[in-house]
Amino acid sequence: GQSTVVYVSEKSEDDSKNQSEEVIVYEVNKDDSDPLNNDEGFYYRGQERLESKNYIGAINDFTKVIEITSNNFLKSSAFFYRGVANYDIGNYKSSIIDYDSSFFYDPDDLSAIFNRALSKEGLGDHYGAIQDYTLIINIDSYYSDAYFNRGLLRFNRESYRVSIDDF
Repeated sequence: GQSTVVYVSEKSEDDSKNQSEEVIVYEVNKDDSDPLNNDEGFYYRGQERLESKNYIGAINDFTKVIEITSNNFLKSSAFFYRGVANYDIGNYKSSIIDYDSSFFYDPDDLSAIFNRALSKEGLGDHYGAIQDYTLIINIDSYYSDAYFNRGLLRFNRESYRVSIDDF
């Protein structure tokens, strides 16, 4: 199958007119066969599987995207969400590798470094997580979650004076 064009009716603010918007829907099979045999079909099915907590299915779909896409943004995003799925099932080492790859393809996306830090925390590598949070802060001094998480780690390591600076 090919992608299907669907027209979605939406009520306008005054509810007197309907507006139609063209939406492309990617047909995806529920098994692991090729959804449209393209990267976007696998990507969207991977997103659906991730949301429904089918982590292994999501990992398989994002892996397929990584293998077949030539689009660096899509590749970065597939690595990122495969990292999320790996993290959610406790595969912290695999998630770190995925976040590294995501950041490689999109070095402006600091969320990959943030999630890598969370994975390092999952492994008990608090020093590595602090390094990642510090890297984020050095690039974007307004990234408040990085300050907060770094502060918590420092506090838990009984580095009270430096943790205060992060809060």
